[in-house]
Amino acid sequence: MIRPVDAEPEVSDNALRGDAVDFDAVFRCHHDRLLRLTGLLCGDAGWAEDVVAEVFARLLRRWEPGAIRDVDAYLRRAVVNEVAGEFRRRTRARKPAPRLAVAPSRSSEDEVGERDQVW
Repeated sequence: MIRPVDAEPEVSDNALRGDAVDFDAVFRCHHDRLLRLTGLLCGDAGWAEDVVAEVFARLLRRWEPGAIRDVDAYLRRAVVNEVAGEFRRRTRARKPAPRLAVAPSRSSEDEVGERDQVW
C-alpha cells in the first residue's frame, strides 16, 4: 500500500523518541522519510537507497532500545554525514593527475623539413 507523502507514520511517537521500541518499528517509521531526504541531498535514487541502507545497518549494530533519545534527529544527522563523506571520497578520487612537463615547442621550419622528408 502506498501512503501519501503527508500521511502520518503507523508507528507511535515512541519510535520518534527512541523509547523502548524495537528496531523494526523504527525502520518502518523512518525509512521513507530518510529516503526522500537522501534523494534530495544526493540527487540519485540508487545512491540514496545505498546511503539509507548503510545508515540503518550501522544503527542496527549498535541498537539498544531507549539508548537514543531522538531517533529521528540521529538518523537525519547520520544520513547527512554519510552523503557528505561520500561526496568527499568522490572528490578525492576525481582529482586530476599532476601536469606533465611540456616539451619545448619546435619551430615551424623543423616541421616543414620533416614533412618534406616524409614525402
